[in-house]
Amino acid sequence: MVSYKDITSSGGTAIVPLSFQESVPKYDPSSFYNWEQDNIPLWVLQERGDTLWAQAGYPGGNPEGMTFVLSSTGSFDEAQGIYDNIDDITERIPKRLKFPVLIELCSYGALGTLDLANITCEGDGRLEVRNQTYFEDTNASAVSVGNYATSPVGTTPAIDGVRSLAGSSIMLGVSSTRSELVYGNQTSWNDNARIFCMQGPDTDRQANNLTVHIASGASLGTNNNQFDLAPYTSALDQTIYNGDAFPVFGSATAEDRDADNQPMIEKRENIMTVGQSTTVGYGNWFSSVNIKDCQGTIIFRNILVDGSNQKADTQTPACIHETENGWNIENSDVIMDNNASIRNVETGFFIKNSRIKATGHWIAWRNYTKEGKTASDRKKDGKGVLAINSDLLWDTTYYTDSRKYLNWFGKSERGLETRNSTIRGGIYSNIVSSVPNAGSQCNGLDTADAYGTSLLYCSGAGGDMKTTILNAADCNENGFHFEGSDVEFYGRLNGYLNQQNGLKALRSQVRLPQFTFNHNSKFGLNLEGSQLTYGWGIDEIIDEVGASNFVKVDAYPAVIYTQNAAGVDTPNQAKRIRNRAQFNVDSNNQNVLCDKSSAISPARMNLMNRYYGKWGGADWVATDGGNPYAIGGTGVFSMPATNFGATPYRTNNLPAMVITNNSDMELLNVNYAISSTDTGKGRVAIASNGSNVYFRGTSGSTTTMNYFPVNTNARQFRSWLTAGVAATDNSNVFMTGPTKSARFGINVLAENNSNFISTPPTIIGTDNALDVSGYELIDPAGGIETSGNHTSLELHSTRSCVVINRNSNMRLYGLGGKVVSRADGTVAADSVDVLATGYADTFLGDQNNQWALSTSGGYVKFYPNAFVSGTDFDDGISLGNFNSQTFDAESRYLLDNRATNPYDRHDGGTTGGMCVRAVGGSNVDVNLVNFQMYCQPGTLSGAFFNRSGSGCESIQGERGGYGGSNSETPPPPGPGVEYEQHPGAAAYDSGMMPVGGNESGGSTDDVRSSRRTGLITDNATTTNTLGAVTNAENQGNMYNTVGVGNNNNTLMSNIEQPGSAEVIGDEYFGEAGTNNKGQAVQKTTNRFEMYMSANAGPISYDLLKNYDCMGSPIHIWNIADTSRVQASNTLVNGIDPMTASLGTDSAGTDALNFHGPAGKWWNGVALDYFGLGGRRSTYGNLGNNFYNCGIYRLMFSTRGDLKGTYDCSTLSGTYTGNDGYYDNVLSGGGPVDQVNGCGYQYFTQDVRMLGTADMRGITGSNSDMPGGVYSMSSTLKVFGWGNPSKDPQAGTAQIQPRIAGFSAVNATSSNVTYDDAWMFSQAAPAFPLPPINMDWQGYMRNWFDETASNTWQNVKHLAEDKVNGVSIYRSHRGSLGGGEGREAGTGLADGQVAYGAGVRSLNLFDFERLM
Repeated sequence: MVSYKDITSSGGTAIVPLSFQESVPKYDPSSFYNWEQDNIPLWVLQERGDTLWAQAGYPGGNPEGMTFVLSSTGSFDEAQGIYDNIDDITERIPKRLKFPVLIELCSYGALGTLDLANITCEGDGRLEVRNQTYFEDTNASAVSVGNYATSPVGTTPAIDGVRSLAGSSIMLGVSSTRSELVYGNQTSWNDNARIFCMQGPDTDRQANNLTVHIASGASLGTNNNQFDLAPYTSALDQTIYNGDAFPVFGSATAEDRDADNQPMIEKRENIMTVGQSTTVGYGNWFSSVNIKDCQGTIIFRNILVDGSNQKADTQTPACIHETENGWNIENSDVIMDNNASIRNVETGFFIKNSRIKATGHWIAWRNYTKEGKTASDRKKDGKGVLAINSDLLWDTTYYTDSRKYLNWFGKSERGLETRNSTIRGGIYSNIVSSVPNAGSQCNGLDTADAYGTSLLYCSGAGGDMKTTILNAADCNENGFHFEGSDVEFYGRLNGYLNQQNGLKALRSQVRLPQFTFNHNSKFGLNLEGSQLTYGWGIDEIIDEVGASNFVKVDAYPAVIYTQNAAGVDTPNQAKRIRNRAQFNVDSNNQNVLCDKSSAISPARMNLMNRYYGKWGGADWVATDGGNPYAIGGTGVFSMPATNFGATPYRTNNLPAMVITNNSDMELLNVNYAISSTDTGKGRVAIASNGSNVYFRGTSGSTTTMNYFPVNTNARQFRSWLTAGVAATDNSNVFMTGPTKSARFGINVLAENNSNFISTPPTIIGTDNALDVSGYELIDPAGGIETSGNHTSLELHSTRSCVVINRNSNMRLYGLGGKVVSRADGTVAADSVDVLATGYADTFLGDQNNQWALSTSGGYVKFYPNAFVSGTDFDDGISLGNFNSQTFDAESRYLLDNRATNPYDRHDGGTTGGMCVRAVGGSNVDVNLVNFQMYCQPGTLSGAFFNRSGSGCESIQGERGGYGGSNSETPPPPGPGVEYEQHPGAAAYDSGMMPVGGNESGGSTDDVRSSRRTGLITDNATTTNTLGAVTNAENQGNMYNTVGVGNNNNTLMSNIEQPGSAEVIGDEYFGEAGTNNKGQAVQKTTNRFEMYMSANAGPISYDLLKNYDCMGSPIHIWNIADTSRVQASNTLVNGIDPMTASLGTDSAGTDALNFHGPAGKWWNGVALDYFGLGGRRSTYGNLGNNFYNCGIYRLMFSTRGDLKGTYDCSTLSGTYTGNDGYYDNVLSGGGPVDQVNGCGYQYFTQDVRMLGTADMRGITGSNSDMPGGVYSMSSTLKVFGWGNPSKDPQAGTAQIQPRIAGFSAVNATSSNVTYDDAWMFSQAAPAFPLPPINMDWQGYMRNWFDETASNTWQNVKHLAEDKVNGVSIYRSHRGSLGGGEGREAGTGLADGQVAYGAGVRSLNLFDFERLM
């Protein structure tokens, strides 16, 4: 296709005479005339006919062409086509053109008005108006930058010296093509030049200032080919200060200019540097150009309109804008090349019912009402370009340096506005040797230009010299404004420094491959009833997809630095040229508003992970109090976006992206960094009023969100009141692909009937059809798992990772989980999750293989942190350790997941706390999820949360040390080693995120024959059998796994009870080595005495009954009030959760040893029935081991008063003093609410209210509780029993028989004294006793299958009928095995009917589960 640049008119030497006498001579019979006189009327008629013939376009015999010359000398020679007035030319142009006509403007200064109407070009006919008094140089070099009063902030940098050999040569050599007369004149240029100069124009430039020179008679200077420019300042237009756009950061407006609200202009335009700059100059101008009813090939080239009175505000009269519309184009079809319009009243270009083909420069600058030089003489109105019912088509064919041409619309109310119009065209770069958004200089050009200016990095290093960039800037309202329009542009839009929005679309369709909208006072993107499709056409922009030289639009190969004229790097980061994300909506007060049924979505295509770059910003540098916090070397590649919006009196509390009123936004490869200077709900994005926001990470870029930094108490406090992403009022947040979020108080918040959903990516409009090809979930070449595109969640919080509130929901589905196989090694085909097994393959094809290959790389990893002030900021909350990868969008991890030390890949980022909170009747649904956990097991085993606790049933160390079985938790298995892998998959180096292949933590063996990966073993010689069960489903013999606690539980002297408190915790210590502090650890046989002060050696009676021993930094899921949870098919670190907790041999070498607290408190009161020393383990038939397997702790709601209580007792030898147990009154009371919330009994039933908490007077002298041997007076009762005692052999005092089952102190004792007697009574009451102060009907709401009961440590205890917190079900279809989806059993006699056949679950429903 021919570029519009190449469409021209050659003209010719023909002329159009303009002889048309007013009347034809006539004679009557009385007149005397001769034959000569008789011919006079004929001659007149012939002249008229010739003129009309010419005006009609010489029908029947066209000339070769015509060239008209507008002379600068005042000469007139019709025979040579030279005229001194533009009207003399235009009135000679035929209305019907079938031959080429060229009008050459060879004059300086004001040319008057150009009017063309009713011209139609047919056949070879074309009309070109070409200004010869013009020069341009897209490779000029800015060599001098000065500070001038060019903006409302006062002085800002502007180019005042530019070198251009081409420009100076053209300027002095301008000539007519017809007469060949050179009329270049330095003085005329000095008196008349209008010059536009701008760096780039590149979106990797931070400034993008447009310098404008209006001639004043002073010498331009051409020494060394340098132009000395006089930038347009407030001296020439004194309304600049009060009238120009004044975008500011934060809550301030143009009328609120103070030191607390930095002008965006000041931040941005202060970063102007020397280097390559495009320069274009005009030596003349029209006061207006009017084109009406002109059709065909009509070209306007190098034309400037200046609609002012040509005065300055230093003169009288002052500068006044006089022309209403600089260009008025109606009902016409024209080509526009290198045209500009400045200083008009209403529009620079008014286009109506027309078709414009644009190429080269298009500039609209300072078009607004200006009637004088005072503020009242200036209105904040005007449009750069206004198109109504028209088509704007930019050149689609590359021409030399097309990227460097200026398309700039600004210094008006709106820059480029369309109404019921279309925008098409644009040039894109598909040169794989360049980066299509990384500068206009040649890639790797490390030499200086002809003037000594380095070209290496002065305008980027990508080598893109093609992409069309449209700039709309410095507008009092919107840069781009589309209303009822259809935009499909293949270049890049760049809207910045606008008083309101970078782009505003109303009832419009916009399709773009890339864009930049930054430093706008309101929104970068503002959509109302509109649709934006981004990434449009990038499958054409990016060439040779999948080849070794594959390059994305924003794949910057290096840091792009600003350099000075000598080519020396500038160390100041504020002077950097910014690397840009492909979808760069950044550093606005708010970045996106998607409103009133609008939609933002990617263009659909296969392999989106390979095509799409980032939705982000530049190389972000946060500031707080003037102190920079650089994010490190990865910043320039990660390119996070940020925003600065605030309400009055606040710093930065507005959401970056708002999706509201039934709107949708789907974002690929998002990268955000939010400054910790303020708070806010949904600081990255908030969806409200029936809206949806989708975050889709890919192997190309992880969805990355950071709140930064959090390294002081003040910043930590602000983080608590900050939610990264929020959905409210019937809205939804979806997260697919690799996703990570760090340091927010709450990473994801859903409230008011809203949802948080994380699943594999599905085809749009469905929630269950996997988008396998769109996101390359399976490698199309080899069929292997491309787990880099599988959904993973890494959430790091300072308050709670996820909160769902007020009838809201969280769904985690298909995130690396797998149906756990049977003990005999056969696949669990009888699972109700038929799409995750091979059961449905007979009916659905290779469904199971597709599912496994599309989800196996998924996982969820929580990094909760203590919701408490004054914590250690070295790690944990701040993520400040050297392994932090929080900003690196190329990594899916927050911490290095392949580190050999567990501290470096998980513990270093968490101090324990809330993972998930469901409040206000909300719902949690978890199915087929692989949870990653690499914290030290001791940190997870406390009876309640304690930030500094150690969980004393494990080896002591930092926050608990290593967990009993190994000196280090094994690292995740590598690709192709521990986990199954498709034969075509290849291993990758540590730290890589492959496009294809297996990631760690992705799958489990289909055949469960290995102890390491098996659920239960059938080796009866090493396990305790639970009993053989043979049924039609062939489940085989069911056995109990061997645990660490079953070995070496040697009784100490004088100790007769294996389950007594002093021997609980006889755990194998492991091999010698070092702990996470680098301290030497000796090999020992056992770790004795869970609640003792020593971890080995002789018995000590100085029991560690303090809170540091009993509590630890557990990871909590809080299901409050009437909220509910359902969980099934869970894995821990890619293996069955029971296997992750229990060992395989006497050394426990294959166990990760994750479990909950012990079966008893230190004083013998029952704790967890399935902990070591518990009712179901040591005192039941499970065995002397920890069977409360898992990594998380469920906590339900409790009575509000419990938070204000403290422990108390009156028995002899008590630890309780006047200030409560261990003086806990001074520290805010005891943890009875947490303990009861877990479903556990407290170690004492007596509590009192803290003084300031007892406003109702329910303890103390008003208490209803009398004292007694086993109870204190003036107290409240809680769900607990027993009184503290120093004697480890002692149990409780006399225990009332009615709650004997709760004590679980079932060892007999013949001693009847109160202090050391053990009550052996009924192990279970005749009827369940409702626990007081807590919910005890949760079993009707909360459902866990058997794998989930080994993931949440206290689920099995909560399922006891004495607690009734949850129900455990079997998520299979086996009738003899009690499956929730049970079918009829086999082996029935003929005629027999299976009980229940045809009725499955009465409790649960899921469309894709057979129950």
